[in-house]
Order: sequence, then C-alpha cells, then structure tokens
Amino acid sequence: MSKLTKTELKTPDNVWKASAASLGWVQDHMMPVALGFGLVIVGLIFGVYYKETQKTKEAAAQHLYAELAGYYQQWELGVAKDSKVSGAETQNALSEMQATYQRLQSSFPNSQAYHLAELLEGRRLLAEGKVEEAIAKIESFKKSLPSSFAAFGNYPLASTYEEAKLWDKALQAYESVVSDEKNAFRKLAFLGKARSLRELGRAGEAIAVYDSYLREFPDTPEVSQVRGLKTLLDQSGSADKKTSE
Repeated sequence: MSKLTKTELKTPDNVWKASAASLGWVQDHMMPVALGFGLVIVGLIFGVYYKETQKTKEAAAQHLYAELAGYYQQWELGVAKDSKVSGAETQNALSEMQATYQRLQSSFPNSQAYHLAELLEGRRLLAEGKVEEAIAKIESFKKSLPSSFAAFGNYPLASTYEEAKLWDKALQAYESVVSDEKNAFRKLAFLGKARSLRELGRAGEAIAVYDSYLREFPDTPEVSQVRGLKTLLDQSGSADKKTSE
C-alpha cells in the first residue's frame, strides 16, 4: 500500500467535498428545505385527518340511513293492502322518511349510505307512480357501486322495470344477472326472466328458463312452485294450440 504525500493529506477527499457541498447548500437554503419538510408533514397529517373524518361522516350517514329505513318500513306497512296502520301514522312515517332522505342528500351526498337511500327513495317514487324518477334513482345507485360490484345493481333495476311493466327492459336486466354466475341474485333473476318472457307472450322461452332453473337449483324451496308455473304455461300453450286448430 503506497503512502500518501503531504500534499494529498492536506487535500480533502471527494466524499468530504460532497458532504461539505451538501451541507453548504442546506445552510444556504434552510428556509425552503424546512418549508418542504413541513409541507410533507402537513400533507401526512391532513391525509390521516381526512381519512378519519370520512369514517366519521360515513358513520353519521349510516345512522341517518338506519332512521330512514325504519320510517320506510312503517310507511310500506301503512300503504300495504288491508293494512291495519292508521292513515295518520302512515303519513307521519312518509313525512319523516322524506325529511331524513333530504338530510342525507344535503349533508352526505357522496356517502355509501346516501346511495343506499336512493334505493328506498326509488321504491317510494315507484309506489306513487313516478316511474321515470324512480328508475333514475335506481340507476344512480347502480352507478355509485364500485366496478367490482356494479353487476349487483342490475337486479334492483330489473325488479323496478318489472313493477313499472317495462317488460323489454326488465328482461334485458334480468338476463344480465342470470349470465353472471357470481351474482347473489342470480337464482331470483331466473324467475324474473321467466315472468318477463311470459308477459311478452313468449311462453315457450319462459318454460325453457324454468327448466334451466330446475336443473341448476334442484334443492331450493321454490322448486314445487316453479314446477307448478311451468305446468300452467304448458297447459296454457296446449289450450292456445287447440283453440287455433
């Protein structure tokens, strides 16, 4: 190993030069460096605060939704056929339901709870014969779902179309649910699809859907009912055929 000369010993090495240069730059720019560091800390704190605030807001929104759902159930019982709920109680439930919905809409328009409330509001509007407004609410709920859950919005939309007697749209929506094997509403959608086909006068296709249901869900409690519906359609088809002959 070679010895360093006196000149080399007196000369700072490159690492020291770089360190000194960096320290000098920091000293010359102390205010911008401190400001940048402070902004990072503030950003982190804001991120945590925002996340916790959002949790708090969603919790408050969910509380309002729970109230709304309670009023909706009271109102639904009141407007049901042969209801024993008084008209005054039903009207009070409706007023409270509408007021709670408006509070959710104005205070928490981006919350999950508000979008769930759109389902109930859609049902109320449909019961009042406001079909277009009802469908708009259900479609808004569907659009609010994450992409991985978007398909789950098709069933309430299909049932809304069915209640509105928009059979072509109901059939299309039910078919989208039936074609999705992971959809939790798939079993019910088979029956909705068959009903839509039946109302459209396509009895043969409805019978085929019932057959598919019986093959895929042979152990469900609805099997006897589905067999009965299929038999009625078979008999109806046979009667129509004899009449035409």
